[in-house]
Order: sequence, then C-alpha cells, then structure tokens
Amino acid sequence: RLRDAANDYRKAHERKAKLMTATVPVLVAKLVSSKEGGALSRRYCEDVRLRLRLFAKAFDCQIASVTAAQISAWLDSLKVNARTRNNYRNSIIMLFRHARTMGHLPRNEMTEAELVEAVKAKPSPIGIYTPDELALLLKATPERLRPSVAIAAFAGIRSQEILRLDWADVNLE
Repeated sequence: RLRDAANDYRKAHERKAKLMTATVPVLVAKLVSSKEGGALSRRYCEDVRLRLRLFAKAFDCQIASVTAAQISAWLDSLKVNARTRNNYRNSIIMLFRHARTMGHLPRNEMTEAELVEAVKAKPSPIGIYTPDELALLLKATPERLRPSVAIAAFAGIRSQEILRLDWADVNLE
C-alpha cells in the first residue's frame, strides 16, 4: 500500500510538471478574447472582462498556485451581496476550467475554483409598483432608458434579456 501511495504521488507530480505555465492575467486576457470573438452579447463579455480583470489584478501569479482558500478570502474581501459574490465565483470557475482545457491545470481533477462553495443568497421580496409609482419612476428615468424600464415593468423579462433586445425584436403591432 505504501508503494502504491508513493507511485500515485510520483505520477501526480509528473503530470503537474508537464503542465504549461501561465499567469492569471494572461489567461484572463485569452479567455476574454475568446468570449468576445464568439456569438455572446456585448454586455455578457463586458461583465466577464470586468470581474476577471479585478481577479487578475489580485492574483498576478501562476494559476496553478492559486488555492481555494485564497479565492474564498478574496471573494469575502469584496464586501458584496451573496448573488454578486456567486457571480464572481462563477466567472472564476469559468477561468479555471478554461485553464484546465488549455493544459495549464490537471485535466482529471477538480480545479481550486470549483472547490469554493457558493453562498446561499436570501430571496428578496417581490415588489409591485402601483400605477402612480411606475409613472414617477418612468418620469425620473432618462429618456434613453425609458423603453427598457417600461419593458421590464410590463413584460416581466430579466434585465439581461432586455439588454440583448434590439428594436428589430419588438413587434409594435
């Protein structure tokens, strides 16, 4: 048994020695570039870029050296609500999976980012605007945003779906 454990340890270190090295900032740039070159929305790509550039600024090191404990501590330091923290976590997991696919992390192992647990987000109460409240809201909204706010108020679709809408998608009849 000791021999088997020693062989497993040696094989694991040999696999890690064969990994390509890359820093977090370099991998963030590559991932963002690949996302922007795809058929993804501009807003989604911008969100990924902003979240991961902040992460890369904090972790200017080899991606293989970043631990789950470090990621978790960094996420906690953001002082954001649970939903936002989980959104950052999901972007970081995407980065680590991309690094694994590109040969910078072991293929058949969970990444450190995947070991970071999501936090439970408290459901927020659903609010319903009265007609007078909605009229005040629309009046206070900048003109360029009024169509989006009106669609959100009456169509019940998510903000990300509204951001992807184009006037060609709207049937005015």
